[in-house]
Order: sequence, then C-alpha cells, then structure tokens
Amino acid sequence: IKAKALIIHDQYDRDVRIESGLAVARAWPDARFKRTFGLGHRKVLRDSGVINATVDFLRDEVQFSLPPALDQWSLAFAAQPGVAAIF
Repeated sequence: IKAKALIIHDQYDRDVRIESGLAVARAWPDARFKRTFGLGHRKVLRDSGVINATVDFLRDEVQFSLPPALDQWSLAFAAQPGVAAIF
C-alpha cells in the first residue's frame, strides 16, 4: 500500500477496540495514528477537531506520530490527566 493513511481511533470506542486501530496503523506502511478520547465510535466522524486534523493531514500541513511500537504499548495507553482508565 503506497497511499498515505491517518488512522484515527477513540480510546473508548465500544464497537471496535483501539487495539484494532493500532493493528491497522502498524500494518500500513508509514501510516500515522491519532488517538482521541471521549468520542466513541461515531462521534469521531463529526468532531471538529478530528475533521480539522484530517484536513491538515491531507494538505501535509501537520505531521502526526507513527503508531506506537509493540514495545511501547504501556506508554501508548498510560493514564492521561483527566481521563478515566478503561483497563
């Protein structure tokens, strides 16, 4: 796959676990990964921050992070200030 990709997945998606989004991002060569909080599975599609980030990505106006490596798993899911843990 040579197309660029920005995989956006919410930490609290109840329909598809975030591990699935990470797996896609890790398998897609040079894909970027953006984690959101509190948007679930559907709100992520209408969130202005996600829309703006997507447009910026498509315009090459911002560089997102690569998905965390498997050995960085605990860092990727470390507690964030003000966000309840799911595990």
